[in-house]
Amino acid sequence: MGINAELVEKRNELNAIRAKMAKINKEAKDGNDFDFMKASDLTGDKTERLDQYRKNLARMDDLGKEVEALADAERGSKANYTDEPETKGMVHPKGEQEAKSLGQRFIESESFRAFQEGKLDRWKVRADFPEMGLKTLISTGAGWAPPTIRTGEVVMYPTEPTRFFDFLPKASTGAAAVTYMEETTRDQQAAAETEGTGAYNESTFVLTEQSVTVQNIAHYVTVTDQQVEDVPQMQDLIDTELSMGLREVLDTYAISGTGVSPIPLGILSKTGIGTQVADGDQLPDAVYKAMVKVEAVGKANPTFVLVNPYDWQTVRLQRTDDGVYIWGNPSTIGPETLWGLPVVKSTRITQGTAVTGDAAMFGKYFERRGVLVEMTDSHSTNFIYGIKCIRATVRGCFRWSRAAAFCKVTGIA
Repeated sequence: MGINAELVEKRNELNAIRAKMAKINKEAKDGNDFDFMKASDLTGDKTERLDQYRKNLARMDDLGKEVEALADAERGSKANYTDEPETKGMVHPKGEQEAKSLGQRFIESESFRAFQEGKLDRWKVRADFPEMGLKTLISTGAGWAPPTIRTGEVVMYPTEPTRFFDFLPKASTGAAAVTYMEETTRDQQAAAETEGTGAYNESTFVLTEQSVTVQNIAHYVTVTDQQVEDVPQMQDLIDTELSMGLREVLDTYAISGTGVSPIPLGILSKTGIGTQVADGDQLPDAVYKAMVKVEAVGKANPTFVLVNPYDWQTVRLQRTDDGVYIWGNPSTIGPETLWGLPVVKSTRITQGTAVTGDAAMFGKYFERRGVLVEMTDSHSTNFIYGIKCIRATVRGCFRWSRAAAFCKVTGIA
């Protein structure tokens, strides 16, 4: 069986079990709890029915992973016929034996060594980071100054991982804008005709050029000459503050960027995405209805569910009418999937709102230039006070190429 045929078979099986679970949820819902004795597709006593329900959840999880793996394999085979490089999520470049962080690359650069040897007064170094989705070593084991009595440990300010940005496929672009063609009219009139007497029908297909502008994202910090000379601390500064800061704002923009220049366009601001109002439905039911819209209207296959952690908490704490936790005993980690799709939790999406859709095919981050790190003392009085400015920038944009392939859920209680 070929990859495509197996993918279709697994998707059909996953859709069938999703429909079955949606029916069970609808029949068993009893206020905020669930009475599985009311579910016609479950048999036995309460314990047996709960066990069947959990096995269905586990099967959906397994099928979701199988579908994702097969879809990746299918896209990989197709990628052999295109020049566009692409990575999904946080994947290291092929052939790289050691994952070096941006800070490590910076302090190992020729420019930095020249600076240490006193050969450069004003300098800048470019540390290319072609895929912003790459995992980097985030070290917090050194202080800003050489440790004396202090331990040398630094407790960093709490920051949220860049989960949604890391999930998106990524590619590079050599232009100031990402331009592509979108079929905006499809009037398909193909039909059977009588031989010799039936006139063929005319179909109409219209393609429209679309464009997304690459934007520049940047920030800087000031440090003293003494800090610059302390190489481990310099590496920490670039890794934990400059590089991570760029990733954080990209994660925010990917979700809620307005698209008004110079802010990149996020999925929630994409014109034309579907909307599903919860209207009393609990999160799993509302998300399932949104997934159906993605499939029926967008003709796409959902690949993720983006939710606020507090909304996911409500799901994880769901119980039967006699107090048993549906999503697993509190002593276990429990599934991080919903209807077989990976759950991406982020406080960067407003509580009460969720998003699902096909990010694998119709969502992508394009990078015009990787992270550029520059350092100078030429600003104002920085030279005479021994102060350096270190700036980090990246250029990129998000392309959401089919609005109907995504659906937003609102009004989650």
